[in-house]
Amino acid sequence: MDINKDLQHDDPLGTLVELQHVGDEDNGVRLFVIRYSRDCNGTPLYDLGLKSDLEYISRPHTILHCNVYSGYSRKDFVVVPKLQAPAALQTMTLEEAIDFLNQSPNS
Repeated sequence: MDINKDLQHDDPLGTLVELQHVGDEDNGVRLFVIRYSRDCNGTPLYDLGLKSDLEYISRPHTILHCNVYSGYSRKDFVVVPKLQAPAALQTMTLEEAIDFLNQSPNS
């Protein structure tokens, strides 16, 4: 019975996530959302893997040569926030940014 078939997946493909509450040995592991799936009730589940695996999965008629970790619910992970560069670095050239980052904090 698909009682949850109208529920949508919250996180887009390619989202970096960190596993939590799935077993001590897996806590803190970071993987990417590479495919959507559902359980027998239609509840949205997430299949996780390396970002490079997303390319294989998106190709039609491709034999998978990757490790896919299937069946994670949204409560099993948190989304890792994307880092935003400080405004000053966003307007610098690459050379200026490298010089800026290499400056010692005591100078």
